[in-house]
Amino acid sequence: MIPEEQNLSSSNGLHKVQRTCESFFYTFYPMSGYSLLQLIHRHMIQSQTVKWLWYPYIPYGKITIVQGDPGEGKTTLVLNLAALLSKGDDYFKDKEFLREEKWIYTELINQRVDNPAIKLQVFRSGGLYLPTKKVGKNNPRKAEIEADNKARQEWNYSVDRALIAGMSETQIGQVKEIEITLKIKDSIKQNGNKPSLFRRIVDMAILRIKMLIERWTAPPKPVLSVDLAEFRSMQHIMSQLKERSSAIQQIENRTLPELEYELQNAKSGWR
Repeated sequence: MIPEEQNLSSSNGLHKVQRTCESFFYTFYPMSGYSLLQLIHRHMIQSQTVKWLWYPYIPYGKITIVQGDPGEGKTTLVLNLAALLSKGDDYFKDKEFLREEKWIYTELINQRVDNPAIKLQVFRSGGLYLPTKKVGKNNPRKAEIEADNKARQEWNYSVDRALIAGMSETQIGQVKEIEITLKIKDSIKQNGNKPSLFRRIVDMAILRIKMLIERWTAPPKPVLSVDLAEFRSMQHIMSQLKERSSAIQQIENRTLPELEYELQNAKSGWR
């Protein structure tokens, strides 16, 4: 394929390039007897609908590369595909096949991972976590998708913190169902698909689960463990002490000043 940027619009220039390439081809393949090379301009290529053997991994009539480190199961995968195709097995076209293959090859990869914290996990549809989206190259919605992914990742981090704090998967699942799943369905019905509303819903769900984490991790309130009879006895003693304290205070405030006054008068009379 010849890019349009190169000045090869004239048929003479195009033929010159083709003859050069054919000369190179015959040098390395002298027994071929004919040319397999055909040069065309890029603007002459028409877009076509891609048909998939296994969407979105293996298209019909295209080159598919299976890449991976040694021992990761490339040959096993290709042989399984060849066996299924040779038998015409309809299971290959079923979604269950894709889910099963994900579990199988994820487990194969995890066998080589020693640290449990970085082992791969297959995303469970309807699980506690929110899946992130691929951005892709030159995507006009890149900023929007990245903001969307950031909200999803923050929710996933909050789920991890909730699990570490001791909350059960059932409790977290209820928060996700009520605060995210149901509210998104209602939002789409009323306002259509608006990513900004999705992020707002997820942010409120994150706030909700953070509140539950704080409540879950808060220390328990102290509980008094006093015998009721002993408590009533102490309450009676306290009441008596208050009465005697009141009497003592009355003596200090009224009786003592009166006695001091009488003593002063008695002293002045003797003089």
